[in-house]
Amino acid sequence: MNLTLADIRSRLTAIDELKDKVAYYSSRDEMKTPYCVFYRESTIDSGDDMHPASLREQTIVIELYTKKIDVELETAVEKQFADFDLEKSESWIEDSKEYQIRYSFTNYLK
Repeated sequence: MNLTLADIRSRLTAIDELKDKVAYYSSRDEMKTPYCVFYRESTIDSGDDMHPASLREQTIVIELYTKKIDVELETAVEKQFADFDLEKSESWIEDSKEYQIRYSFTNYLK
């Protein structure tokens, strides 16, 4: 499936709504594990063999930082972007002893 940038943005809006809920419950101490969700969008448009000029590469990166990953949010992220070419990496952030899950989604737009 070839999604448009509008499709991507609508899905990111859904993720932002989840983030807002997390912030609300965290502020009321109703959530034991506050975390943040954010994304970065980049566009590559070049004329070399790997990236023909007719293609724009849209990459969305969503990162979750938490001491304990919220399973429901992680599942929601994966469902929102199920039809993307999904890359997932996990690592510890040593200085804060927090856990990072990073999702990278690439979509090619003609």
